[in-house]
Amino acid sequence: MTDPEIDQHDALFKEKSDRNLFLRKWLVIGFSIFLIAGILGLTMRYIFVSEIPFLKYKNVLHAHSHIAMMGWAFMLVTAGIMYFFDPHFRLKKVARNTLFLNTIAVIGMTITFILQGYAVESIAFSAMHLFTAYYFGINILLKLKGAKKSTPHRFLKWSIYWYLISSLGLLAIGPISNIFGAHHPFYTGSIQFFIHFQFNGWFTFGALAILIKFLEHRGYVFAISNGIWITLILSVILTYLLSVTFSTPLDILFYLNAAGVILQAIAYSVILKAIFKGIRHIRFNSPIIRTLFFLGIGSLVVKVFIQLVVVIPFIAVISYTIHNYVIAFIHLIMLGSITFTISALLLQERQLILTKTAKAGWIILATGFTLTELILVVQGTMFWMAMGFIPKYYEILFGASILLPLGIAFIIVSFVPNKLANTYQKSL
Repeated sequence: MTDPEIDQHDALFKEKSDRNLFLRKWLVIGFSIFLIAGILGLTMRYIFVSEIPFLKYKNVLHAHSHIAMMGWAFMLVTAGIMYFFDPHFRLKKVARNTLFLNTIAVIGMTITFILQGYAVESIAFSAMHLFTAYYFGINILLKLKGAKKSTPHRFLKWSIYWYLISSLGLLAIGPISNIFGAHHPFYTGSIQFFIHFQFNGWFTFGALAILIKFLEHRGYVFAISNGIWITLILSVILTYLLSVTFSTPLDILFYLNAAGVILQAIAYSVILKAIFKGIRHIRFNSPIIRTLFFLGIGSLVVKVFIQLVVVIPFIAVISYTIHNYVIAFIHLIMLGSITFTISALLLQERQLILTKTAKAGWIILATGFTLTELILVVQGTMFWMAMGFIPKYYEILFGASILLPLGIAFIIVSFVPNKLANTYQKSL
């Protein structure tokens, strides 16, 4: 190579090395937040087994839910976005600022929610996350402005749009609480507005953007017609109405939700068919990566199927009145379709190292996820059929839940050995 070519090669290598090393730091912090969320979740399960006098359940619940969404899930999706959509690390400053600010916000939320619940301090740290996400999202949109239009870019843009839209629900909570009170349907509706567009919009569209970009890197051209795209967008909007029926059970809302889930099923049948067509040609680096990936995609399929089933009115009512089903559904999205899908892709790209310890961690985590989902659904069904409790239900659920933070801890330990750096350099 000539001197200019050597210089260009060295520059590209440095860009890639800087990005990957920074991404590794990002993921270590992300998994640490994931572990804290897991421990808080386990604590919530233990409170039903034996009282913890100095802890308020609701405070732990708020801390768990906030750092699981605004900490772990946010960090994982943004890690995937940075890796697949910013290969030359052009947004280095944005990434560093986002990591710093969001880490402070998560630490603040964890401490203040546990000690105080909803208070000025915890709301301030939540707002800090919100504006950090705005900062990251707007910079991504500006980067995409001049980029060539493609399906993954379309999903990425809309994932950020959904985040911005969802935040309106969060911002509305304060004014609604002051004007109407915390027991008004508007208050519940604003919370559900945020949660719905986070899960079904920001997280899901973000994961699909990352997955489709992954396939695109391997030569698979992924195209979605405008008709299917409009169908998908409408479905996200209309399916929000199921959340509203909990406080405002009007027939028209059930009918509009039914239209939404049918549109969603049509859109996802096309999208998932195309994804499976592209995945057939992928040779995964390990059977574990393959298992995690299909556990993630399978969770997305189950999510769509569950939402289709609630087109039946009495099942729709059951879906949001039986708490076990609600929790199982949230974990299906957070742990199943988001965590396992994106993590599998980062493992395939060697941004997460698959040591023996990491393999054990992923197996433990996947087992814990599967067992807790089964226990929640079985107990929920028993409530539905008026069959009472599974014997020692809370103890069994707590025991299965231990596997979740345990698996995460194993994965974090796999980052620690000095051999990691050498393994990483060889993978470049």
